[in-house]
Amino acid sequence: MAGIGFALNKLLRRRGVISYVSFYGAATVVYTGPLLLGFLMLYMVNIVTAAMGVGQFEKDTIVVMISYSLIASVVINSLMSLVTTRYTADMIYTNHTDRILPSMYGSLAIQLLLGIPTYGLFVLVSGAGLTLGLLAYGLFCELTAVWTMVTYLTTVKDYKR
Repeated sequence: MAGIGFALNKLLRRRGVISYVSFYGAATVVYTGPLLLGFLMLYMVNIVTAAMGVGQFEKDTIVVMISYSLIASVVINSLMSLVTTRYTADMIYTNHTDRILPSMYGSLAIQLLLGIPTYGLFVLVSGAGLTLGLLAYGLFCELTAVWTMVTYLTTVKDYKR
C-alpha cells in the first residue's frame, strides 16, 4: 500500500483543480476497488444460485460461508505476515536466499496447523451442510496458501526493487 500512496502523492505535486480531481478519483478507485470486486463476486454468487433454483436460506448460507472463509484466511495470514516479511527481507539482505522457500513452507504449515482446527470448529457449529462445509473448508485452506504466497512474492519483489 505504501507504493500506492507514493504514486498518489505524485498526483498532488501539481497544483490546480484537475490535479485534485484526478488525485481523489485515483484514490477512490484504488481504495474501493477490492471492496467493490468483493461485492460483485458475492452478487454474482447470488445470481448463479438464483438461476439454479437455490432457496434464499441456502443462498445466504453460501454467501456467509464464502465471506467467513475470506475473512478467516486473511486474519490467520496477517498473524504471520510481519514476521515472514521481515525474515524474507533479512535473508535477501544477508544473501541467504536458499532459506526463503523453506520459510514459506514453514509459515504456511504453522498457519494451517492453527487455522484448520479453528476453522473446522466453526464449520461444524455453523449449521452448513456437509458439502458446503467441506467446500468452505477447502476455500479457507486454499486462500490461506494464496495469501502466504502473495506475501512472500510481494516481499521479494519489493526488496529486490
